[in-house]
Amino acid sequence: MDSIEIRFAKSVDEVVQGLDLYCASFPGGYEANQLITQNRSRILIDDHLPDRAIVAVKNGEVIGFFRYCVRQMRLGDVDFDVIGVVDYCIRKSEVSEPLFGIRFMGACLSILRTLKFPFALGSGRRIMESYYARFGFVTCSSYAKCWIEKIPSRLPSRTTAYCEVSVSESYIADYESFRLTTSKDDWGVIYRTSEQWRWIIFRASQFNQFDIVQILNDDVLIGYFIMGKEGVLDFGFHPEHYTACSIAMIIELQKRNEERGDAMVLPVSFNHPIIAHLKGMHFRFEHRCVPDEGIMTVAMNTDALLDVFAAICKRPLNQAIAELFGPGRVITPDNGLTSDEQRTLVNALFMGTASPFFVGGVQRDLLSPTFYRANDIDAL
Repeated sequence: MDSIEIRFAKSVDEVVQGLDLYCASFPGGYEANQLITQNRSRILIDDHLPDRAIVAVKNGEVIGFFRYCVRQMRLGDVDFDVIGVVDYCIRKSEVSEPLFGIRFMGACLSILRTLKFPFALGSGRRIMESYYARFGFVTCSSYAKCWIEKIPSRLPSRTTAYCEVSVSESYIADYESFRLTTSKDDWGVIYRTSEQWRWIIFRASQFNQFDIVQILNDDVLIGYFIMGKEGVLDFGFHPEHYTACSIAMIIELQKRNEERGDAMVLPVSFNHPIIAHLKGMHFRFEHRCVPDEGIMTVAMNTDALLDVFAAICKRPLNQAIAELFGPGRVITPDNGLTSDEQRTLVNALFMGTASPFFVGGVQRDLLSPTFYRANDIDAL
């Protein structure tokens, strides 16, 4: 049997081979996937470097490919870097081992755990339901949505703010500033670089995956939102124009609903600050508990994970551990986290320690329910 080597990619050529395997393996068709991949790798250069890819190599050919990215995230008031699992595929025709895919994924995660990241995020497709759970992945999104069911016949005048479908890379700094200000109390914000914004703009302008709508006042940019058929995906407002931007966005949503049937949906839970600016409207809120698919997280380097956990809980580590797992539970060099405890801890960081999203079972008064919702625009 020919040996298979699993390791970080050593060259750009190995990354190219892996991306080609990905294009051939995933739904959408090879040519369509290749068009997206070529443009993404051109814009998001760091995400496609050899040290961001793990390969399985047999006779000089890449037969397994695992790509990850690094993003900066904020949970509570703590900023840190995380891993995003983005591409994972194998060439089945070149593998005689029946469960090689499982071994390859396990090896990739073991390699990544040597790095100093607390956890990784990934998306488990429905066709692979329950697959990632065997590796310790656990749910981390409430899939919060706010359906706007009725809008008052009289809204505040929109003469102070209006919308237009337009976008410019020269406004990237403003987009990110507005977004971070608007989401300053959101749980789980991922910071975007200029390159990540350029990729979002490219997806809108060249692939028509969604519209970027600017909100202006006297031709001055005061906000934006990103809109698809399923509703609003992302938004950011100048803090001094929060209400005006909120109303302008709702008016545009109503117009698109009437003209094109677009859903009047916001990607927020009932505790989001925007709700207070939409007085008189009727809302319906939705959350989903999806334990074994969708947006998931898995523990990586446990030392880094425990440091982040203690910082977010604002407690000494073993006090927080005792509150989460019960009196007497102490972390020592010889008594670290079990695999079940790792799942419970990363789930708690994202969802809080209360039912129904907390996998730990018994409710703990440690972290309030967060109603964290992964932003589809930041899909890792």
